[in-house]
Amino acid sequence: NIREEVNMETKNQKTSSFTLSPISVVIPTVKELPEDRIKRLRYSQVLEKTFSTAIRLIHHQRVQERRAMKDKEIRRMGLLMKEKMIKDNPDEFSRLRL
Repeated sequence: NIREEVNMETKNQKTSSFTLSPISVVIPTVKELPEDRIKRLRYSQVLEKTFSTAIRLIHHQRVQERRAMKDKEIRRMGLLMKEKMIKDNPDEFSRLRL
Protein backbone atom coordinates (compact mmCIF):
# COMPACT_ATOMS: atom_id res chain seq x y z
CA ASN A 1 0.00 0.00 0.00
CA ILE A 2 2.74 2.42 0.93
CA ARG A 3 4.64 1.73 -2.30
CA GLU A 4 1.52 2.34 -4.35
CA GLU A 5 0.89 5.65 -2.57
CA VAL A 6 4.48 6.75 -3.13
CA ASN A 7 4.27 5.75 -6.79
CA MET A 8 0.97 7.64 -7.18
CA GLU A 9 2.48 10.75 -5.60
CA THR A 10 5.54 10.62 -7.82
CA LYS A 11 3.43 10.10 -10.95
CA ASN A 12 1.58 13.32 -10.22
CA GLN A 13 4.89 15.21 -9.98
CA LYS A 14 7.25 15.65 -12.91
CA THR A 15 9.90 13.30 -11.60
CA SER A 16 11.24 9.88 -12.34
CA SER A 17 11.52 7.24 -9.64
CA PHE A 18 12.56 3.68 -9.03
CA THR A 19 12.37 1.37 -6.05
CA LEU A 20 15.30 -0.19 -4.23
CA SER A 21 14.07 -2.72 -1.67
CA PRO A 22 11.61 -0.90 0.64
CA ILE A 23 13.20 2.50 -0.12
CA SER A 24 11.86 4.59 -2.98
CA VAL A 25 14.41 6.87 -4.66
CA VAL A 26 12.97 9.96 -6.35
CA ILE A 27 15.07 11.78 -8.93
CA PRO A 28 13.68 15.13 -10.12
CA THR A 29 13.98 15.83 -13.83
CA VAL A 30 16.31 18.63 -14.84
CA LYS A 31 15.52 20.84 -17.79
CA GLU A 32 18.57 21.97 -19.72
CA LEU A 33 18.79 25.35 -21.35
CA PRO A 34 18.91 25.31 -25.12
CA GLU A 35 22.27 26.25 -26.62
CA ASP A 36 21.07 29.58 -27.98
CA ARG A 37 20.19 30.75 -24.47
CA ILE A 38 23.64 30.05 -23.03
CA LYS A 39 25.40 33.29 -22.18
CA ARG A 40 28.50 33.89 -24.24
CA LEU A 41 31.25 36.43 -23.77
CA ARG A 42 31.62 39.22 -26.26
CA TYR A 43 34.79 39.31 -28.34
CA SER A 44 35.86 42.57 -26.68
CA GLN A 45 35.70 40.92 -23.26
CA VAL A 46 37.76 37.97 -24.48
CA LEU A 47 40.38 40.30 -25.97
CA GLU A 48 40.48 42.39 -22.82
CA LYS A 49 40.99 39.32 -20.67
CA THR A 50 43.76 37.89 -22.87
CA PHE A 51 45.58 41.22 -23.09
CA SER A 52 45.36 41.78 -19.35
CA THR A 53 46.72 38.27 -18.76
CA ALA A 54 49.57 38.90 -21.20
CA ILE A 55 50.45 42.22 -19.55
CA ARG A 56 50.34 40.60 -16.11
CA LEU A 57 52.69 37.81 -17.26
CA ILE A 58 55.11 40.30 -18.85
CA HIS A 59 55.15 42.38 -15.66
CA HIS A 60 55.73 39.27 -13.54
CA GLN A 61 58.63 38.22 -15.77
CA ARG A 62 60.23 41.69 -15.52
CA VAL A 63 59.93 41.63 -11.73
CA GLN A 64 61.59 38.19 -11.64
CA GLU A 65 64.43 39.41 -13.89
CA ARG A 66 65.01 42.46 -11.67
CA ARG A 67 65.00 40.26 -8.57
CA ALA A 68 67.50 37.87 -10.17
CA MET A 69 69.80 40.78 -11.08
CA LYS A 70 69.62 42.11 -7.50
CA ASP A 71 70.39 38.66 -6.09
CA LYS A 72 73.35 38.32 -8.46
CA GLU A 73 74.68 41.73 -7.41
CA ILE A 74 74.27 40.86 -3.72
CA ARG A 75 76.19 37.61 -4.21
CA ARG A 76 78.96 39.47 -6.06
CA MET A 77 79.23 42.06 -3.28
CA GLY A 78 79.31 39.28 -0.66
CA LEU A 79 82.20 37.56 -2.44
CA LEU A 80 84.08 40.86 -2.69
CA MET A 81 83.59 41.46 1.04
CA LYS A 82 84.79 37.94 1.79
CA GLU A 83 87.93 38.43 -0.32
CA LYS A 84 88.61 41.75 1.39
CA MET A 85 88.19 40.20 4.85
CA ILE A 86 90.55 37.34 3.92
CA LYS A 87 93.16 39.80 2.63
CA ASP A 88 92.89 42.00 5.72
CA ASN A 89 93.04 39.13 8.22
CA PRO A 90 94.36 35.95 6.57
CA ASP A 91 95.10 34.19 9.89
CA GLU A 92 91.49 34.43 11.06
CA PHE A 93 90.02 33.06 7.84
CA SER A 94 92.57 30.38 7.03
CA ARG A 95 91.29 26.83 6.82
CA LEU A 96 94.18 25.43 8.89
CA ARG A 97 94.25 26.50 12.50
CA LEU A 98 96.93 25.27 14.81
